Amino acid sequence: GLAQADVETAQAILDQMAAEETGDLAESLGLVQTRLDLATTALPDDPEAAARDLNTAWEALDAVLTTRLEEVSEAEIVPEGE
Repeated sequence: GLAQADVETAQAILDQMAAEETGDLAESLGLVQTRLDLATTALPDDPEAAARDLNTAWEALDAVLTTRLEEVSEAEIVPEGE
């Protein structure tokens, strides 16, 4: 149903993001992808386990994105031509 479609959409987006990243960020995204895979596997037979895996994945993704945004905001912005 809708949960399966949402997870598949999230996985596709994370695949795209991970392909463009390296280092710690790529590793963190890989962990989120793994948790989403677990949720997909559990979804049909154990929706409660799937919900726990999804919550863990979203929390991990939130942490990854928060860290990334902090890195970007701390970076010095240099105007073009300087």
